[in-house]
Amino acid sequence: MSKPVYYYFNLRARGELSRLVAAVGKIDYEDKRLSFSEWPGQYKSKTPYGQVPALEVDGHWYAQKLAITLFFARKAGLYPTSGNPLEILKYDHVLNFTEEILEQIVQAVVDKTLYSKPEKFDKLKQDVLDAKIPILEKLLTQNGKGYFVEDKLSVVDLSAFNITEHIVDTQGKSYLDSYPQLKAHFDRVGENENLKKYLANRPAGDANL
Repeated sequence: MSKPVYYYFNLRARGELSRLVAAVGKIDYEDKRLSFSEWPGQYKSKTPYGQVPALEVDGHWYAQKLAITLFFARKAGLYPTSGNPLEILKYDHVLNFTEEILEQIVQAVVDKTLYSKPEKFDKLKQDVLDAKIPILEKLLTQNGKGYFVEDKLSVVDLSAFNITEHIVDTQGKSYLDSYPQLKAHFDRVGENENLKKYLANRPAGDANL
């Protein structure tokens, strides 16, 4: 298999989780960060659905952020490659929930910064965060092992870390004071050596997304 090439803009937004997983798993891949100007003419027609994230492997193009993330996660040992469907469901149901939160955060920030529609961002805390972050706190408490599934780092934890980064950016880290389990989880995941190295060298994004 050739080295995978990952295509996304120079943003976190909907493309960062795959990068976090690849970093933690030490996946050998090319992180191709597209400019907004080159995307429509050079790359859009090559992707299966005319959108990014996209992944090119052995001359074939693949898309959809969660599909790509799980491809990396399986290679990295951060998601089951086989086993009892019920055990896999323990990962999937939380992962789908955290990614739902991410979509709402990203859309609110996009509406504010790109479309000058601050009203959705103004409602982000009340309508999304205050409603859904307590559920993440509860899930961590129920598992009782410092992570969302079992007692080790998985793609689910990296997804939660990703949205927590956005929460810190938009609300300040003091927002996490009401959620001690999630705050401790954010710090714990952030201590992963491979992740720390990636974050220390992550390029500044073209926008705070």
